[in-house]
Amino acid sequence: MDRLFLDIADLAGAPENRLFKVVCDNRAHYAWVRKHVGYHVLRYWSLLVGMIVWGKLAAKEIRI
Repeated sequence: MDRLFLDIADLAGAPENRLFKVVCDNRAHYAWVRKHVGYHVLRYWSLLVGMIVWGKLAAKEIRI
């Protein structure tokens, strides 16, 4: 997809066109943010699920 933006910029005859440079930079930045935010969401989600499972096991142990 990034290659498509670069091809359009080349066809426009201005590879250093500021608009296309900004678009490509933003796409790279959002991909980085999405990857890292997804990692943190996954990490905290697994922590939450682990706490729930551990809590249920602890409650079962106390009940016995």
